[in-house]
Amino acid sequence: MTKTNHLSKGHLALIFGVPLLMILGITYLTFIPFFASQNLSYAITLDLILTVPIVYFLLIRKTEIPKGTAVTFLILGVVIASYIIPKEHQTIISFAKQFLIPVIELSIFTLVVFKIRKMYKSFQGAKENAPDFMETLRIAVAEILPKKVVEPFVMEIAMIYYCFFTWTKPIFPNNAFSYHKRSDLALIFGVFIGLILVETFAFHILVERWSPVVAWIGTSLSLYSMIQIIGIIKSASRRPIILKNEKVILRFGMMSETKVTYDDIERVELSQRTISNNPLAKKLGTELTSHNVVIYLKKENTLHGLFGIKNNFNILSLFVDNQKRFKEEIDQRISPEIKE
Repeated sequence: MTKTNHLSKGHLALIFGVPLLMILGITYLTFIPFFASQNLSYAITLDLILTVPIVYFLLIRKTEIPKGTAVTFLILGVVIASYIIPKEHQTIISFAKQFLIPVIELSIFTLVVFKIRKMYKSFQGAKENAPDFMETLRIAVAEILPKKVVEPFVMEIAMIYYCFFTWTKPIFPNNAFSYHKRSDLALIFGVFIGLILVETFAFHILVERWSPVVAWIGTSLSLYSMIQIIGIIKSASRRPIILKNEKVILRFGMMSETKVTYDDIERVELSQRTISNNPLAKKLGTELTSHNVVIYLKKENTLHGLFGIKNNFNILSLFVDNQKRFKEEIDQRISPEIKE
């Protein structure tokens, strides 16, 4: 099977060029004199919302490009048809908007849920590979949605999941390290929640006299911010740092994470000293939270943040509840002779 990252530029141009040329050609037909006929309008509509997505699907079916991306062309076809087809001939478009697109969206959501459930079950039973909701969701969604949509989608779903659906006490495997028990994470974000509540109440009272709609919009945005903060706090207790055989998975709840191989680690220090004047010195978490461990790398790595934001680093500071045992475990892995 041809892999997406091995596709030649010519193959990619064919995959995306053919549907786009079809759309341009179909759109050009709207400029001919007899376009106003009902039958031609219906034919053009069907080409835009069915023929083009089907052609695109046939072009990608033997590649690893997510098959669900064909929905993008369907939605694009509906949008274009809404503008170029005369209003009196938009019966098919109205049907697509009211029934077809919602059914497709529900189908995609159902498929994502099914894949997550299947993957989660496959991970259970292996303590060294304890299932992580965000990672499982990311893998499932990557097979369905366009690459640029994956991280925002994962963040939104994970935020709701951690905020409203995680209440049982997590059980960590032996190779996991927590960072939420002794850190100031809950305190700092708790202060933010308090400030948001006070400001939201004051904002709503003041603005409601001028515009109730604007007041409720502002209140809704503030409540949404609170859900994000609660999601981050709760995710920290359910996304521990994991030491695997060849690498360490470093996490700070939903906010940031990275994977570092032991071969790339130069040394680990127990330190609370702030590292300044180094653009490649990053913190796993926020600048407001404290740290007690600093990891120095031999080469640059990538820190993945919220909504797909990336930062390069070669020094990473973080907080670990049992920092001494964490350092010992890392030292044994980067210097096997210590065991002896």
